[in-house]
Amino acid sequence: MLSSEFTARLEENPDDTRLRDKMMETMKMAATAMESIPPEQWIQYQIEPVWAWYNIAVAYDLYFQPPVTDSISKYLAKADAVRFYPGQDARGEMETFISIEDLRAWQKYHEGDYAGAKASMDSVLSVIAKVEELSPNTVITEKGEAYSFYVQMYSSLGQYRKALEYQQLLEENNRRRYERSSLTTVDMVRPSDWPARALFAAPITLPMSLMEVAPTWAMMSATLAFTSSTESCLGRYFSMAAASASSLSASS
Repeated sequence: MLSSEFTARLEENPDDTRLRDKMMETMKMAATAMESIPPEQWIQYQIEPVWAWYNIAVAYDLYFQPPVTDSISKYLAKADAVRFYPGQDARGEMETFISIEDLRAWQKYHEGDYAGAKASMDSVLSVIAKVEELSPNTVITEKGEAYSFYVQMYSSLGQYRKALEYQQLLEENNRRRYERSSLTTVDMVRPSDWPARALFAAPITLPMSLMEVAPTWAMMSATLAFTSSTESCLGRYFSMAAASASSLSASS
């Protein structure tokens, strides 16, 4: 309960490091309390420590500038350690893998390990393809996040043609989302209270020879606004508020 309160207050006061530190403290306490419950009882009590540890890693990415990569790595390892538990189905295993490995790709990117970052995100796309076979709608957001990652990485490396290739894939993914949303509500896997911070890459500053196909601010801002409430948000942006709520039963 406290971690939810501190998270909400920090959203209103993002520069308050005291609130941030209290949020981190309570999140770690909640995760530790959840993990103290025997794994065979996790389904009974509807708790998933993997998400508690993962959300701590997310916080070290979202609320610290620059992101604290050693802490991200530490808490992703803790999430990995409890990713498998009695009664979890195959789809749940794939969902957690997508989220953990997505954030690990960004961690490696921040550290300048571009080859490692690409390998991590390549594995995310591979698992996304498997999930699509079971339920195509649930990972359309995550696929967009992966494409966005490649856009940012390749553009930062000056590999603009590769960045453009993934920008075009991203825009096609966006169009599919718009078309689907006009017909039905996209399947929800986990709730999301936050818009994805970087779900769609900002427009690329391309060389003049490629400028005629560069995306515009109008298109990108419109698609960003669309993402805040209609779809699942695994990957890097899983809602900490949702996980904090589930930690209440474990910490009370």
